[in-house]
Amino acid sequence: MANKLIERLVGELSQLGSQIILTEDPHGFFSRKDTQSILKNYDFHVVEDLGLSQRITFELRSDSPEKKFLFITKEWESYLEDIQQNSSRFHFLLADYIFGYHMDSVLACPLQIIEELYNDQPLTALTKAETLRRIGDLKADEVEFDFDSFKQSLQSELEQANISWFTIIQLVSTALSESIGTESEHQVIDRIETVNKEFQNELSSNYSQLPNSNAIERPKVVSNVLDHINGQRNEKDALVVLDGLAYWQYFLLKGEFQKFGLVSNESHTYSWIPSITQLSRQAIFKGSAPDAEYIQGPRNEEKLFRQFWQNENVLDHQIGYFYGEDKIDEQLSGYSKLAWVMKDFDDIMHSSPDYKEVLIRTKHRIDKLKLCERMLRLVHLGFTVHLTTDHGSIQTKPWRKLKGRENLTHRSGSKSMRHVEYESSSTALKFINKNPELKDSVSQQENMIYFTNNQCFDSKSIITHGGSHMLETIIPFIKISKES
Repeated sequence: MANKLIERLVGELSQLGSQIILTEDPHGFFSRKDTQSILKNYDFHVVEDLGLSQRITFELRSDSPEKKFLFITKEWESYLEDIQQNSSRFHFLLADYIFGYHMDSVLACPLQIIEELYNDQPLTALTKAETLRRIGDLKADEVEFDFDSFKQSLQSELEQANISWFTIIQLVSTALSESIGTESEHQVIDRIETVNKEFQNELSSNYSQLPNSNAIERPKVVSNVLDHINGQRNEKDALVVLDGLAYWQYFLLKGEFQKFGLVSNESHTYSWIPSITQLSRQAIFKGSAPDAEYIQGPRNEEKLFRQFWQNENVLDHQIGYFYGEDKIDEQLSGYSKLAWVMKDFDDIMHSSPDYKEVLIRTKHRIDKLKLCERMLRLVHLGFTVHLTTDHGSIQTKPWRKLKGRENLTHRSGSKSMRHVEYESSSTALKFINKNPELKDSVSQQENMIYFTNNQCFDSKSIITHGGSHMLETIIPFIKISKES
């Protein structure tokens, strides 16, 4: 997963010891979007716009002390004295890191190919023709996604009398994780939209029954997760909630389990609908239907978690709740019921423009958070580990931004852009009637409106959640153990 070239650059930049680094980059390597995307994971941010943007960033740098900023420049002397005195200088040429190849040909390659060339440098210099042949060989080694096979497998499952949506989400997750960034990506996304129409029919027929369903075999909706765990009668349970982890992103994590001797027993559950954090994550920790007036936050979440287990006669000192990385590595042996919530994947989603960036940043974050190491530690401490999330995500298409009074009544605090909440059901219905083109794209639930397809209330495509799309609603519920 690691990109050794970027890691080397990050190491060299970090050694400079400055928050502002004036970067001379004549070939534009740091101006590439794929380079910038990975650098963000290391809290290095490229500021290309000369003049005002760099001046504003410089003046506000103390507001983000954890971040480092690469100012792209052609002339050091173009900066005023105060910036020069409070920054370091870095001159970068890719040819100083990759030897033996025709450099113009290398610079035209995707970052993944550049990484391959960095890891396999020739003993003698190659000509342009030889370099292009080597690049062609690397591209040929990339496995082409078999879209026809994917389409046939989906169709076969959809023709069954009882459709297995667990099978569907696994097929879709495999297809997305393997096709993102390839020529097949748009075909896969279009096919998923077709399948999602069938899924919305499934929700219309069956979703309302799920909160009251038996949770012994598996929790069919997130409000039943704690009931399911309680019904297993394990001595020690750890609930790991990775906020915003779509099922296809879980597949990236799953690929790391074997390296640590971890075994995953895979299942699925449904998010609360609409799939906003205030409702769905609340439902997980409350163990029942969420309260519309609830204020989302770690303290209230911990109160819900403790109250559930205290009602099951678990002593308070045996209940542990952890948010983020800060304390999860402390002594945990005294707990019998433990929750660990991570918001990193939700942050990745909301700050990414498309699936490709989510893919890159998810891979890096899995490594950086040491998720597998921490789950292995929980297993070694005797915990049965249950991994889930509150919702997935969807790469959206813009409808339009809400305007004027349309946008006055967001009470939930959701930033999803796929859900809007009004003061009354009549106001919500009035909005739909004024926008008849939305009739087949949204659903109304009392005073709430949310998208059922892949649209959003914005003027641009974004990665988000808050509706009832299958990629938001069908989420992982995984039990993790150690190989015997």
